[in-house]
Amino acid sequence: KRFTVEEALAFQFVSKVVPQEDIKKEAIEVAETIARNAPIAVGVAKKAVNKGISASLKSGYRVERKGTWRCFRTKDVREGVKAVFEKRKPEFKGE
Repeated sequence: KRFTVEEALAFQFVSKVVPQEDIKKEAIEVAETIARNAPIAVGVAKKAVNKGISASLKSGYRVERKGTWRCFRTKDVREGVKAVFEKRKPEFKGE
């Protein structure tokens, strides 16, 4: 079934709809937002999404669990928590 824009938004298949002429600008803004996050966490999320598309629920859960533990062991997670408590933007280094 093809979904209308309204249905896609209602089901949260998409988070935003932009006019055709604004697609490139919006894509760049989203990419810049993602790039400001912890590099290891972004990589783990990308891997989970890519593997999750074709994985079973159990396999997808395993990928997410491993990724979560990978992120928890980074210096970036400590920097993120510290930044929240200090009410400042984190400075992620990919460590």
